[in-house]
Amino acid sequence: MKILALMAAGLIGAAALTPLPAMASGSGQTVVRERTTVRHVSNNRHNRWRWKTVCRTQWRNHHRTRVCRKVRVRW
Repeated sequence: MKILALMAAGLIGAAALTPLPAMASGSGQTVVRERTTVRHVSNNRHNRWRWKTVCRTQWRNHHRTRVCRKVRVRW
């Protein structure tokens, strides 16, 4: 059974390596190329300044409190 499986695998491999007559001639080949789409980022959001709230915790009067401030960042 093992010899029969090896012979079948060899025949399949040999059939895969032999070129087909239509592909060997090279006359019917077509190259399909995709067109690329260029997308532009709108300037509505990027490269602008905005205000961001930055918070941190501090100890004030023996209590932990959150202290926040507003910072301008480029977004």
